[in-house]
Amino acid sequence: MPEVSVIIPTYNRAGYVVQAVESVLSQTLGDLDVVVVDDGSTDDTARVLGTIRDPRLRPMHQANAGRSAARNHGFAESSGQFIVFLDDDDLFLPDKLEKQVGFLHGNPDVGLVASGFNYVDAEGQTIHVARPWKHVPVLDWRSCVLRFGALHLSAVLIRRAAILNMGVPFHSGLEPFEDTDFFVRLCLTGCEMVWLKEVVCSYRQHDTNTMGSIGGEQYREIVGRILPTWFAREDLPPEMRAEQLQIEAYYDLVSALRAYRCAEMEAGQRLLASALKACPEWETSVFPETVAQFVGYVGSDPRFMVETVFEHLPAEYAHLAGLKRDVYRRFLARVTAAAREGEGPLGEA
Repeated sequence: MPEVSVIIPTYNRAGYVVQAVESVLSQTLGDLDVVVVDDGSTDDTARVLGTIRDPRLRPMHQANAGRSAARNHGFAESSGQFIVFLDDDDLFLPDKLEKQVGFLHGNPDVGLVASGFNYVDAEGQTIHVARPWKHVPVLDWRSCVLRFGALHLSAVLIRRAAILNMGVPFHSGLEPFEDTDFFVRLCLTGCEMVWLKEVVCSYRQHDTNTMGSIGGEQYREIVGRILPTWFAREDLPPEMRAEQLQIEAYYDLVSALRAYRCAEMEAGQRLLASALKACPEWETSVFPETVAQFVGYVGSDPRFMVETVFEHLPAEYAHLAGLKRDVYRRFLARVTAAAREGEGPLGEA
């Protein structure tokens, strides 16, 4: 049995998946296998994978069922003591596994170790360095639920036993929110999550990223199917149950900003109004801060995003137009701080 199993679901990304696989096979830790599950690709994926001659690579094929089903398939076929799910367009840095495996060996009570990552463009050039522990120092249910951008699936390493303890790892039909659902459910089982403050992989930004293609209405519909399952759990922390209203409002707010970005103006207005009616105290605090974080999304135009939001406020919240300058101030402060750290443009909040 290998010490680490790396599971890569792939669909029609022949141009990227070979780079992902090679970034695993070139790790400084060699006791691993790579389970690549081709989710019914219709491009050249099967052929290009066949050109890689390494016994640690195990390509598999399934009828198209989505990346959650592909990940579950790969996990069922794996045997490693430690598990990592690598997206087919992401890349490991050479010592990713060595560093994280060493950390878990030295911390037997920790079930998941999380690290930072580079945002890279389609060609693999770094455009931003994400060190999420600076803004989310503690990994708990609150960071999983309310700061879902902090944990990136390719940047973590998980004990196999922790995943087995949660039942089905990924629930199909929740993309692109299945990662957040996975982390929340894993956390609620009692899995201890800890930062290893290293940058260990590259998160590729390109035109076909799933996260960027989902509009606000669709995103909120998916979230609306997940939230009831969280709050129905008997093991839910009492403080999380007490914050249900704020959690639902937070996802209304995030969904509203996604709607504005996708030119779904009516949906943006409706979702924003819902969030602020639930939490009126957010008008001058959480609302401008979340907009400032959101407009830092890699590849987006901050000015366009800010102007779009404030030109299409719900009628009952037209008085918030004066906050636009505050949003720019907050955003520029984030840009300045990132530049001071040598991190480049901001990543997604």
